[in-house]
Amino acid sequence: MSKTVINIVLIVLVATGLFFGYNFFFGGESTDSLLTTVGQGSTEQNAAGELLAILKTLEQLKLDSSFLETSVFKALRDFSVALPESVPGRRNPFAPLGN
Repeated sequence: MSKTVINIVLIVLVATGLFFGYNFFFGGESTDSLLTTVGQGSTEQNAAGELLAILKTLEQLKLDSSFLETSVFKALRDFSVALPESVPGRRNPFAPLGN
């Protein structure tokens, strides 16, 4: 075989490999809205059902605020530091120096 035929075959093989590699990594699945399965709801309906189930469990949740009355909670102290209000820099930073 001649060298040009081998080069053409190698170029075709590399191009084919790149094409399939690109489709494998970046192709993803098609999300065509015309293709749906009968019997199973769409993902939007499934997500809405899950959200309703979570909201139902949150309705049953009761918060006990009695811990606010305990001596341990009342013994907590606030150690925050008040920062002085100051304006750093010049009034007009673009004015020439000395003005």
